[in-house]
Amino acid sequence: MKATVRFPYALLIALFALFIAVIALYRANIAHQLALSDLSIEESNALITPLYDESDGSWTYLAVYELSVANLSGPPVHWLSIGPAQDAGGFLKGLKNGGIVSPALSYRAFLCAPTLADLQADPKLIRGVTEKPITGTTPLDYTLAAGENRTLRVGVIVQTFDAQQTALADMVLFSLDLFFDHHRRYTFRRGFPVQPLKAE
Repeated sequence: MKATVRFPYALLIALFALFIAVIALYRANIAHQLALSDLSIEESNALITPLYDESDGSWTYLAVYELSVANLSGPPVHWLSIGPAQDAGGFLKGLKNGGIVSPALSYRAFLCAPTLADLQADPKLIRGVTEKPITGTTPLDYTLAAGENRTLRVGVIVQTFDAQQTALADMVLFSLDLFFDHHRRYTFRRGFPVQPLKAE
């Protein structure tokens, strides 16, 4: 009688162990597949230039970077979103004489639809570059198969000069986080010098 009572418990324990083993095998397979995914994130080109606004006589700096993301091998990769870096360094810092500018520089971050060649050929397009602002984490939802790449242009317009056209910073640093599936995150960091408009 005792043997028949023990049998269901033994079967239950065996089924539970089998269930745990299947989950472990599934997770190991996912980890193996992720290890095969080889992402490459590079800067293709950049456009960095001061801008003059005729309406109020102010100067700003424009920086547009082309990011090229490639899935070199392995299973498809999902590029979920892009957004300002959330680490201790923050998204954008102005530096002057080696120190951080305070108060922080005013800026607008955006996804840039025109290509860099289009912007250089027709500067009037610059007026509309901020139409797709990056104010927080911005969804993208791109899928990259093995061997496929995707280019995205991101930019900032930074208030680097005061009303007297004196440079508020001599260097601008900014960082973007790129989010992919399976909790993968890459940080893109760049900096550009600010050339004074007049001798200081």
